[in-house]
Amino acid sequence: MPWHDVGLFVQGRIARDIARHFILRWNHAKAEVCPRDSSYPYLMPKAYADLGDNVPPVLGDNISGTIFRAECQVLRSLSHWSGGISVAECSIQEAYIGIIQESKHFLYIENQFFVTQPSGVNNIFNGIADALCKRILKAHRNKSPFHVYVVLPLLPAFEGELGTGTGTCIQAVSYWNYKSICRGPTSLYEMLSRDMEDPSQYISFCGLRTHGLLNYKLVTELVYVHSKLLIADDQVAIIGSANINDRSLLGGRDSEIAVVVRDTQFLEKEEGRPHEAGRFCYSLRNAIFREHLGLMKSSRFHVELRDPSSRKFFKGVWAKTAINNTKIYEEVFHCIPSDNAHTFRELKALQSVPNLASANPEEATKRLKEIRGYLVLFPFFFLCDEKLVPTLYTKEGFLPAYVWT
Repeated sequence: MPWHDVGLFVQGRIARDIARHFILRWNHAKAEVCPRDSSYPYLMPKAYADLGDNVPPVLGDNISGTIFRAECQVLRSLSHWSGGISVAECSIQEAYIGIIQESKHFLYIENQFFVTQPSGVNNIFNGIADALCKRILKAHRNKSPFHVYVVLPLLPAFEGELGTGTGTCIQAVSYWNYKSICRGPTSLYEMLSRDMEDPSQYISFCGLRTHGLLNYKLVTELVYVHSKLLIADDQVAIIGSANINDRSLLGGRDSEIAVVVRDTQFLEKEEGRPHEAGRFCYSLRNAIFREHLGLMKSSRFHVELRDPSSRKFFKGVWAKTAINNTKIYEEVFHCIPSDNAHTFRELKALQSVPNLASANPEEATKRLKEIRGYLVLFPFFFLCDEKLVPTLYTKEGFLPAYVWT
């Protein structure tokens, strides 16, 4: 299974902060697990008092690519069990909420999970859903251009087959993702629908898919999104390890680290870009969009990417590409997940029908040449008539809900 991930290289004072975070966690684990084992020594941070701001770069001139100067801060999810601190820190969640609330034009989110509810509902307490809902409703009331782009895995990366005893984990995670996105009165789409006719005008969910040849046969596979990324207005970004769920964001559960990057150097204003764009955030978002939309340097297509907040870009480029790619993949492969399968019975029937790739490989190859990039629609109605939550007849059904959230 191919993966899509976004990471970050930093140097200077921000790298020193990350190193000291590692030392804190190492020494805490050492004291808890093996305090008398000399083969695992305590670590001491180096002194930088005489260097001031002149921290030497680690790689000097040997690093390839463009180096950007920006304002950076380390964010953490940390608590007593993971770092020995008395009060849990949830600065990643706080930064996410703050950036969402302050965003003016658009948000771009890539994440491995999307588990969030109105605070406290279904025993989920992270504030991402509330923040997104309030910001979108503000744009709707003000009739101002604004769009949230969310890219997620099409399916969770667990072993097993849907509709069988081996697929319970996949179904459990899918249940909470769908409950957060579009199913039930506390889902983001349902909450927005109370105040607007079509939430997709302001927020959209997509996934990634690719195809190729395996043993001379046409095959397809989803691209597993593993990124934990937020970009706002081409000016600020969060990149790190935290998923959108309680496990990563509340601080007292999984330990996580991230960096918030605020641009301090900006591109000159251009026609077609109504907002000021930072050099780092714009270049990152532009590179990701070109990859997803099939617009890399070798592409013969020219598409304007400077204003993601515009309806013209969303409908004419982003949504159009995702819809077209989804249609071709379903025609050629009958791939899953699919909006054409609302039940396990329909899923089984869909998989049993010969697809174009096996029946007519030559015609299938022609159709696949029309694919642009990797972007496809996230299937809102996949297994929508099935109960995906684990039952008590399964071992997963005995687990508390917070295992999945």
